Amino acid sequence: VMQAFSAGQIEASSMGASGYAGAWLDTNGAVEPLVVPLESDGSSSYISVMVTRKDSGITSLEQMKGKSLAWADPNSTSGYLIPRSELRNSGVDINGFFSRTGFAGGHEQAVVAVLQKQYDACCTWASGIGDQSQGFSRGNLQAMVSKGMLKMSDLNLIWKSRPIPNGPLVVRSALPAAFKEDFTNFHLALPTSHPKIYSDIERGGGKGYERVTHAMFEPIMQLRREEAAERRRRS
Repeated sequence: VMQAFSAGQIEASSMGASGYAGAWLDTNGAVEPLVVPLESDGSSSYISVMVTRKDSGITSLEQMKGKSLAWADPNSTSGYLIPRSELRNSGVDINGFFSRTGFAGGHEQAVVAVLQKQYDACCTWASGIGDQSQGFSRGNLQAMVSKGMLKMSDLNLIWKSRPIPNGPLVVRSALPAAFKEDFTNFHLALPTSHPKIYSDIERGGGKGYERVTHAMFEPIMQLRREEAAERRRRS
């Protein structure tokens, strides 16, 4: 999606916060956020979680020393950027603490890799509210439970991040202002005008959407800049 925005191949897309930050940086500010989804409690955030297999015996972050960790995707906020940053800021040397890390290719793939014993743990996303035994109210874990791919009783949840801003609906800034306003209003009305479509889009629903500005994602922008600077130093 980031590359498609950069190439001018798409006009709009829902993105994670990190994906939006990357697209904004890659296009020199040629994209903008319109709305973010609201959780069922009215909040506009979610969390990153680290999970292990129940039969691994790993029930804490400290026990992950010398173990393997799967990130979801290099452009994922909850599956890479935030957990990497928070772990590093808490004193964890990513390269020295874990035996190895790697990218699974997505959130669902990361959890599957843990279940299939390819990695000891992975990072993915969840709302952080609701019934944990059902994968919380929203997120990758809840989606996998609802599809019959996962039983939460097979996992240990060993780490949670601070709240992360929900990913926005993003459009190219060059689109006409009238279209952007109509598109925004369509989404604001979607839960009542088309409730089934809204529920399918939001994987279980929530309380609709709220308008958002670029400033909300500036902290994520800074993390992207720091990651880019670190990659340049390593190279």
